[in-house]
Amino acid sequence: LLIAILSEPVFLAPTDLAQTRCDWAPLVTAMDSPFASSLFCSLLNAILQYTPSSWVPYANALVTDNSHALVDASSQVLAIMLDNPTSLEILPATGIQGNTDKDEIIPPQPGGAPKVPEQKSGNTQKRPAPQLVSNNVFQHLVRNIKDGPSLTMIYDAFVRLLTNVYESVNTLLPGSTTQISCHRELLIVLWKILTYNPHIEQHIVQQCDPCKLVVPLCFMMFDSRRDTARVGLIHLCTFLLLRLSGDREFCIALNKPFSTQLPVDLPAFTGSHADLVMLTVHKLIVNGIDGLRQLHQCLLIIAANISPYVRNVSIVTAVKLMNLFEVLTSPKYLFAKEENHHHAVLLLDLFNNVVQYQFGSNPHLVYAMVKRAHVFQSLFDMTLESAQGIAQQHRADVLVRLEMKMRKSGPVPPPAPPSRPPSGVASAPVLRRAHPKPPPQPFVPAASTAESNAETPADTPAATAPDAGEAATTGMQTSAEASSREAYGTESAESAEREAGQELADGAAESEDTGVGNATVSDAVEAVEIEMSELEVGELERGELEAAEAEPEKAE
Repeated sequence: LLIAILSEPVFLAPTDLAQTRCDWAPLVTAMDSPFASSLFCSLLNAILQYTPSSWVPYANALVTDNSHALVDASSQVLAIMLDNPTSLEILPATGIQGNTDKDEIIPPQPGGAPKVPEQKSGNTQKRPAPQLVSNNVFQHLVRNIKDGPSLTMIYDAFVRLLTNVYESVNTLLPGSTTQISCHRELLIVLWKILTYNPHIEQHIVQQCDPCKLVVPLCFMMFDSRRDTARVGLIHLCTFLLLRLSGDREFCIALNKPFSTQLPVDLPAFTGSHADLVMLTVHKLIVNGIDGLRQLHQCLLIIAANISPYVRNVSIVTAVKLMNLFEVLTSPKYLFAKEENHHHAVLLLDLFNNVVQYQFGSNPHLVYAMVKRAHVFQSLFDMTLESAQGIAQQHRADVLVRLEMKMRKSGPVPPPAPPSRPPSGVASAPVLRRAHPKPPPQPFVPAASTAESNAETPADTPAATAPDAGEAATTGMQTSAEASSREAYGTESAESAEREAGQELADGAAESEDTGVGNATVSDAVEAVEIEMSELEVGELERGELEAAEAEPEKAE
């Protein structure tokens, strides 16, 4: 019932959402709401006390347990209540001292506006800082949790529930462990708790093991990178990592060795949790869907934040980072969009931090940078004119590969006969030809005519001269082929130019090299372009065949 009455905006059109006021949410989350504290503690305890795994395999099939449905409903209600956009009041700018926290959310006092702390003799006067006053009682209840045992219990419960996402599918007996389905709601509740309670964030990075939370976050990001329906889940995990990566203790804790076996196609490496984060960032950028493009800068900021504290980066991570840098600094990617150069700047900050602060602790990454020194030099020497020349050369290479592929393709097979119309449907009249239709001629590029004549042996008998009708048909067919080649060449060059950046990134993503400098991005790009040419050659040949069939009918 609470979910139904609090979810009124879900049933409204986006255009009516701004003008329509929800009557139930302000009433439930008001400061004078009765039993608000009891409801909050009940919802939170229902989530924290649930344990999905059991020591008995297939216990969920033997015993009926409704705890999972209770946790699902409790997490939804708590997320809706904490997310309620209540009105915020700003304190008057009078007498706010320098020791007051900025943007502090405090509860309103009964009987009027909140009281401003009085000025003390030892404090210096500063510019008034804004203080936000929230009318949501559940946000204040979250903020008042400050004791260490309670914060530890909250963190351990969220880690236990989020770890179930990959532990339930990483068992020897399939389906033996219950898998929760409310992990999205749990991430929202965790994000709200970190937002309204700064004490829990400091407690996590100082008193707990933050790596236990990093592993399920990276798993969900890695596993959801190709699923459009889970883009919001990736956003939540990215924002949580971005918030935690701003803390120094969190970045130092990522140097803990990583030994967990995750049920994803993660490259085999021997390293720390920092390697896991960087490999996840690399995979999301080069092999993610188009809906994740707005997260590329956030992902690179995460990698740049942890780079001054990372030690012993594995050789796999070092190669992946250099491959990613080569992709992001290519002219085709830099000049594709106006903001793409920011991604290269963030990667340069990552390398600068490693060289400045952890030079002796990262020999693999330093060796990879020295091995790919030409990438940095090409970026230093890059100008607009040189980038345009590289783009034109790339276009010419694509056209040459297409021509070579068409030369090897051989004659074009005749088209399939049209299917008969169903009974009761009048068929179109058939045009009779005055003479039989000539067979389709194989496509021969104009540039290779002289070479084919030169390679013809001398003892080969000359072909007989065709009659006038066949000569006219052959001439019109050749002109149609030439016009089709010209139009197709321009169109293929333009399409290759538009899709160069994305194809380059996709090609770099699939090159799973395990050594420094073993595979380059150009090899992957060449394979992608050859596959593209194979698909486009068929369309070209079909277009030429239709044009050759249409010209004799016009002449007749």
